[in-house]
Amino acid sequence: VYPSLWTVTEPNRLQRSLNCLIEICVPLIRDNGRRVYETFNVCERDWISETDEDTASNATNGIDSYSHSYSRTNSDKEARTPPTERKPLRRHAITLLGALVEALDINDVNKLSLAFRALESFFTLIPVVDCSAAVNMVKYSNLSEEEKLLCEATGRLPTIVEKFVERVFKLISQLDIDVPKDSTTTLDSICDISRTTAFGKDEMLISRRIQGAFHSLLSNSSSAIIKMR
Repeated sequence: VYPSLWTVTEPNRLQRSLNCLIEICVPLIRDNGRRVYETFNVCERDWISETDEDTASNATNGIDSYSHSYSRTNSDKEARTPPTERKPLRRHAITLLGALVEALDINDVNKLSLAFRALESFFTLIPVVDCSAAVNMVKYSNLSEEEKLLCEATGRLPTIVEKFVERVFKLISQLDIDVPKDSTTTLDSICDISRTTAFGKDEMLISRRIQGAFHSLLSNSSSAIIKMR
């Protein structure tokens, strides 16, 4: 999934990856490392760190996607798992959530629709709450290393939500000024029907996807994140 999010030459690969991500988002978000998969392959690359660094380097408009500072060193931040368990995958959900927001592109309707479907699923399944302060609270001192990393990762959620809202507003503006798909329908007409023809099948699909993603976000966000906008 990670490489396909930035590909510009293999749109079919991207669509297949997004479809796959939509299908596995539930077990991915709930994965705590204890479930055994017969065909599980351990990836040698640290996609979370690579994706985080890439997104941070592309931060614009004064918004730092990774402004949350961590007090522990890299060696301390490595989630240690018992030999009988593999590393949980659920932390990938937040990284993929941020990557999906960055990948929203109105120039590819199929990709955009699939990205919004995935975002709707993620926003529905992930409590959109910044829990990063929990790692410094005495009442949560019994958290495992992986759980602490997961809490720290939620510190990115406010920035991800803000970026998502900005991207959606930009998409709405682009849809509003879009020209009709079939300009011949307005020729020799005494009525201005450009506003009705501009919203064709693709535009209506995008509109439904946006509404679905926003509904999931607002239904599952903390009051602090909702007030942020």
